[in-house]
Amino acid sequence: MKREDAKKLCGQLLGTSDVAKFTGIDRRIIAVYKNRPTFPDPICYIGLRPVWFKPDIEKWLKTRRKLK
Repeated sequence: MKREDAKKLCGQLLGTSDVAKFTGIDRRIIAVYKNRPTFPDPICYIGLRPVWFKPDIEKWLKTRRKLK
């Protein structure tokens, strides 16, 4: 993988606090949502911390807004 490609990919990875900032939802609520079947699964864990792929969160957010 080229260094430039890796940098682009890193910009697409979100931790819990990043997801909270991106969605405008408190990080404690994100911690609750991550256990729901409708919330995207993390792509990996760094230690015990989940990491999501930003496009997965964007897709979930669009679906969530349609439900309101």
